[in-house]
Amino acid sequence: VKDNEGNLVVKINTKRMTGATSDTSPGMTMVPVYVYNNDTRISVQKTFKLGSQPFVSKIELGEAAYSGDKKSITTSGETATFALNQFDQYGNPVAYDDANNSASNVNVIVSPYDEHIANEYGDFDNNGFGEVKLSLTGNVDKGGEFNVTVYSGSASATGKFAIGSTKLATKIEFGEITEDFATQDTDKYIDLIAYDANGNKLSKEDIASAENRARIQVTGSNVSGVSIVAEGQHKGQIKIDKFTGPADSIAYLNAYIATANVNSNISKQIKIGKARFADSLKLVDENKTKAVLGADSEFKIEVRDQYGKKIDTVGAITEGSSNVTYSVYVGFTADTNSHVTLTGKEADTAALLGTLANGQNYTFTSANFGLLNKGLKFQTDAGFYGKGTVKVVLQKSTDGGTTWKEVQTLSRDITAIDPANVDLTYGLNKPATLYAAIDSSVVDESADDILTSSLARDVKITAKDSAGNVVAIPEDRITSITSSAYSAVVANPTNANGGNGKVMGNKKGIATVNVMYKDAKDAIKTASFEVEVKDELPTVDKLTADENY
Repeated sequence: VKDNEGNLVVKINTKRMTGATSDTSPGMTMVPVYVYNNDTRISVQKTFKLGSQPFVSKIELGEAAYSGDKKSITTSGETATFALNQFDQYGNPVAYDDANNSASNVNVIVSPYDEHIANEYGDFDNNGFGEVKLSLTGNVDKGGEFNVTVYSGSASATGKFAIGSTKLATKIEFGEITEDFATQDTDKYIDLIAYDANGNKLSKEDIASAENRARIQVTGSNVSGVSIVAEGQHKGQIKIDKFTGPADSIAYLNAYIATANVNSNISKQIKIGKARFADSLKLVDENKTKAVLGADSEFKIEVRDQYGKKIDTVGAITEGSSNVTYSVYVGFTADTNSHVTLTGKEADTAALLGTLANGQNYTFTSANFGLLNKGLKFQTDAGFYGKGTVKVVLQKSTDGGTTWKEVQTLSRDITAIDPANVDLTYGLNKPATLYAAIDSSVVDESADDILTSSLARDVKITAKDSAGNVVAIPEDRITSITSSAYSAVVANPTNANGGNGKVMGNKKGIATVNVMYKDAKDAIKTASFEVEVKDELPTVDKLTADENY
């Protein structure tokens, strides 16, 4: 027969010759081949000696090719593939589908051994010849350079491949404990620090991985429910559901890694303090002490425990043989016909407290300290003037509430002033820079509405008296706000009859924003400020908090 290139191909059954009664004998049988052209009478003849059955006698292993054009494999799903070139004793390449080259005849050994390194032999690129593929079924204890030796027939070849840092914990430490713990405390968290075999510090996300959470065992005594948090703001930390030990005892916390190649064991002693009780009041957010035109002003007074932390409820507390009860008395007084009142800052606090007028009061039980801690709010009415004062008293009782002993008292007040009798100085609460959100390809079009977008910024009117005290003023004073370059900054009032202003970045540039507003005497005034729009995506520059809870 002819092949695709026009060559004459002779196919011979070497197992049994024509007319023979027995099979051929490798090494002894001679196979004569005659080719005769009938037209030209040209002929050619050659005799072949029948050799033994082909077998793999030489192999060559190519360089490792890593998935994703990487230089190593690090996680499950990534591979390192070696081209495997096999030759028989006659120097011919051996194909993947050769009957004598099945996968069972190819053996792969990786050293050093790790149970998470898998191997497979196959024709993965469909070129007719085999390849050896290595992959990870899980993280290995230590990355580095590994050897792979392939055996096929009577031959072998060795190659090398790399496993990168696998973010698997091999050493652990407890973080610094900076807070106090009390008996019956719930949902407390302690930092856990971990390193991989190369000494790299793992992130909280790494520590919280399923493998590391299964690998790092945490236990304790005088505590219950000890675990590593898998997700959320405390991801990668150790959570203690409850401190069950009595006051002035010690909780013991243990964490360890125990595998074939790693042994890291740490422990921590934690002093358990007395149960938390209401010990003091703290002014967290101050109100403005003056208001005009019916403006409100909020403030926050929190109940604190003996460790200085905010406390939303108080459990069972005893002093000697007496049970102690805590409450917070809120008493309000106001000038006659001032129309100054007090309510809660948040809706649920307001629903409980109601609205207190002159001479009224309310007592928060310890079960409702959390609502008090959300804050309170002074309310004034336009056209009415005078002073309102609130007295907040933390108190305790050892006789079931029959008599109360004052622990601490804080007072706050506000005065509604007549704008006709004072001269106020006005300013703008405004942004200095904006992000080019409208033109950004990463911001959804639904966020382009300046009045509803979270990427827009408020412009508000501020007021101060002659002494420099900030005066509360309603958010209804701005009647017009415009931009000198809408290609850079878009500006819009929230209400044409009076409200706050809104500005939002469009494209990179600088614009002057002009504001028209009514002062407390309803006179029209103007102000302006310059704002720069940047096209760099916003990043977190600083995180602040009043304190840790």
